[in-house]
Formats: sequence, C-alpha cells, structure tokens
Amino acid sequence: MNIALLFNPSSGNGSRAAAVDRIVASLRQDGHRVTSLCVGNAGGEGPDARRLLGASDLLIIAGGDGTVSLALPMVIEAGVPIRHVPLGTENLFARHFGMRADPGSVRAAVERREIVTIDTAEVDGRPFVIMFSAGPDANVVHRLAAQRRGGISHLSYVGPIIREALLGGVVPISLEVDGHVLFENRRGMAVVGNMAQYAMGANPARRASPTDGELDVVFFPSPISLAAGFWLAACKVGADRIAPGVVRGRGRHVVIVSEHPGFCSQADGEALPGAGGSPRSQTREIRIRPSSLRVLR
Repeated sequence: MNIALLFNPSSGNGSRAAAVDRIVASLRQDGHRVTSLCVGNAGGEGPDARRLLGASDLLIIAGGDGTVSLALPMVIEAGVPIRHVPLGTENLFARHFGMRADPGSVRAAVERREIVTIDTAEVDGRPFVIMFSAGPDANVVHRLAAQRRGGISHLSYVGPIIREALLGGVVPISLEVDGHVLFENRRGMAVVGNMAQYAMGANPARRASPTDGELDVVFFPSPISLAAGFWLAACKVGADRIAPGVVRGRGRHVVIVSEHPGFCSQADGEALPGAGGSPRSQTREIRIRPSSLRVLR
C-alpha cells in the first residue's frame, strides 16, 4: 500500500517526532511504501502535499485536530481515506473513533482496512469535521491563536480563559436552522456539532453524529463570559439536559448573524477569520456535507 503521512511538529507540545518515526518504521517493515511530509499550522495544502496524496491509498495525519481540519480540503477532493495519529492537545477526532498513537494500533488498522464514510460540514466554504462554535469559547480560541508561537498544552489555555472571564464580552447573535429562526439578538454561546465531541469531555452537542446527515445545534444563554464556563461544566456532568433556557435544533443549514464587530467563531479548535457580510452585520453559514470523508478505523 502507498501511504502518505503528514506530520505537524507544532501539534500539542511539539515533541512527538520519535513516535512518528516508530510508526513509519513499523509500516515499512510490513512492506508498505510510506512517504512523509512535514506540515505546519498553516496547513498541508501545498502542491507537494497534493501530489503526494494523489499517488497514495491512505493518508495518515500525525498531529492534532487542527492538522486534520486543515488537511480536509485536499482529502475530501482526493477521496483518500485518512487515519489520525493523535499528537495534539485534545485529539477529538481520534477520540471519537478510538484511535491511538502507538505503532501497533496503526499497523492493525492498516491490516484490517476497515473504511467508514462520514459526514463533514463547512462554514462559509471551509470544511470542518468536529464542531463549530461562536461565543466566549471561540473568543478563548482567538486569544490563544494571537499569542501562540509553537506547540501548546492544556496549560496554554489558562491565560486566555482568565482574560476572557475577566475582560471578555458576549455579543448578541441570531440563529436559524433550515430557514426556521430559533432566536434573535440573544447573548450566549452557540455550538454546531457534527460529532459529539468537545474539549475536556464537555460535549454540548451530545446528539451529534457524523453519519446522520444533520448538524446538532445548541445555544446556551450567557450574559457574561463566565456564564459560558458554567454551562460547559454542566455539560460535562450532563446537567445541561435538564437546565432551563437551553435552545436546541437540528438541520442541514445553519445561519448565525451578529451585528457586533466583536463576533468571533472557531471550527475544530481553530480560530476563523472575520465573517462575511455588511460592515454592520457578520454572517456565518454552516452546511452539512453528507458522506464526504472516508476514514480508516
């Protein structure tokens, strides 16, 4: 089998090169042809990566969820199945499928060749696979991105979380699903899930599934940033299921609009650039892309 391997040395704490070398060596020992390419946080969509992918039967992505997300455009276009070697901070994609980073796990998956097809989604044309959010949690992601200079750990989030809790503001948003308006001009945190995965096991969109052709939408009213933290804590223990005020929906097309210039959003843990729209209005359009990604389990 011709196997391409994309490795992001900046994922997580940036000290995982030895683990990748062991995986490559074990696959070559099994007779597979493995070609490695090192990529950065800017993604792996250059001509070298696309040529490599075009000649491959499988893409192994060694990095974090951001590396998976940034490789999605060329992976979806090529139709090549992927396997995630979790080397990042949260590794939500790998967690969903029970994927591990040890060579034995990767070798066994390649030997089984069990491939499943799942949904992805897109926000303003940019693919993602796990979840999108707007609100205080996205503000934290933007704060971290502004200060990031290399690999990160869970401790890297402490400063951005504290600054958001003390200094952040929650902007009003309006949200509709499949043309139906769920609410207008409310302050809070919105999560659009394709998978029932979220940082630290909080899982706000717990009904999300990447094989049902729909997106799971959840809104937590939060007048201040600190309130969003309490909501996430509630999600971790399941208390959000009975809490009043939570707005839920499901559908294939989600539109989020904010009239505030401080509107921030993220997808798969990566800060998104400014939303489109008029100078006074920012809009995010999220759509499901059914059965668009092949995964080696």
